Amino acid sequence: LRNPAGFFFQKVAFTRDGKWLIAAGQDARLVIWSWPVRAGAAVLLTLSTDKNPNNHATAIALSAESNSIAVGAADGFVRRYSIPHGEPLPGAFQAAREGPVLAVALHPQQPLVAVGTRDAGIKLWELGTGAPAPQPLADNESAVHALEFSPDGRLLAAAREQRGIQVWDFASRHRLTTLDQNNYAAALTFSSAGSRLAAAGWKGFTTV
Repeated sequence: LRNPAGFFFQKVAFTRDGKWLIAAGQDARLVIWSWPVRAGAAVLLTLSTDKNPNNHATAIALSAESNSIAVGAADGFVRRYSIPHGEPLPGAFQAAREGPVLAVALHPQQPLVAVGTRDAGIKLWELGTGAPAPQPLADNESAVHALEFSPDGRLLAAAREQRGIQVWDFASRHRLTTLDQNNYAAALTFSSAGSRLAAAGWKGFTTV
């Protein structure tokens, strides 16, 4: 795998169909590779702007259809790009008024994105318009460092700062339980059946 000069990887993910590998770093660049990797197949994007030349990706989420990526950035915005061409998609919005976006998750069936920030907890936004979702999640607690929907979209898991992993029933927007309260998780993923949740954190890797 050829690394673009000076590129420091911070976030990596495969699309669900396994055809594309996405990597984001702290130098304002985002790379889309075809998989298996072929020479000259990388698409290189930049998140830097005139107002914020040092802007970079802080969170990424891939669509269930493997055709788009949502990118949370240091400037507090969430933007979407097509896969594999990296074309900007409509509906960019500012999710964090202060500080970076910490986590993003795309609903597998509905045109919604869940966003975690330090100053506003978990918020839901509409794709395409960038407007707040009409049925919000009643949450404004501590910072959120990871978000993940179950494959069927019924559950939303959130890793909170010093508050463990919270699991929400997404249809009712009600919190069901809090797991592994003593582990500060930084990454979450559901099994393909949605019956298991894996978390990686300060105390190692756990499954529930």
